[in-house]
Amino acid sequence: MMVIGELLGTTNGLGYTIIQFQRGYQIPQMWSGVFVLGLLGVLLAVLFRLAERHVLVWYHGIRQGERGAANNRAA
Repeated sequence: MMVIGELLGTTNGLGYTIIQFQRGYQIPQMWSGVFVLGLLGVLLAVLFRLAERHVLVWYHGIRQGERGAANNRAA
């Protein structure tokens, strides 16, 4: 949502820069901005996944125990 907001309503930021490159027909620079944006998204997803694993370690332990009990009942 932040990037969409930057694309439409601001005068600075990554989204704004991508639009300016597009409007100026600077296609390689535009794609480099899109690539940086995608890379930022992937990095944030990995960081949030690691934070989730760290903060919710108790939850994942319970889920693992439930799976083990279900596998023992099925056998």
